[in-house]
Amino acid sequence: MNRCKTLLAVPALLLVAVCASAQAVSLTLKFPPGRVDSMTVTQDITQSFSSPDLPAPVKQFMKQTMDMTTKVAESGPKGAVMEVGYTRIRSSNNFTGKETSYDSEKDKDPRTRRPLA
Repeated sequence: MNRCKTLLAVPALLLVAVCASAQAVSLTLKFPPGRVDSMTVTQDITQSFSSPDLPAPVKQFMKQTMDMTTKVAESGPKGAVMEVGYTRIRSSNNFTGKETSYDSEKDKDPRTRRPLA
C-alpha cells in the first residue's frame, strides 16, 4: 500500500514543480508574405414566423456555403495586409414551398436566374 502512495505522489510532485516554474509566454501570430489559406463557411438556418394575418406559421429554410481564400499581401511588425476572395458560393432557400438555389460554379450570373418569376 505504501508503494502505491509513493507512485502516486511522485507524478503529483513533478506536476507541482513544473507548474511552479512556468513562465509567461507571449504568443504572436505570424503572417509570412504569400501565405494562402483556404476555408469553407456553412450557415444552415431554419426560421419560423407567424402573424394574425396568416393561417399558420411560415417556415423558411436557408443554407449558404462559401469557399474563401486569404492571402498575406504584406506583413511587418505592425500588422499584415490580407487579401480575401470568395472562390465559390452556394445558396439554397425554401420559402413557403418555393425552392431556389444558386451555385457560382454553375450559375455564372445570378441576375439571369429568376426562379420565383
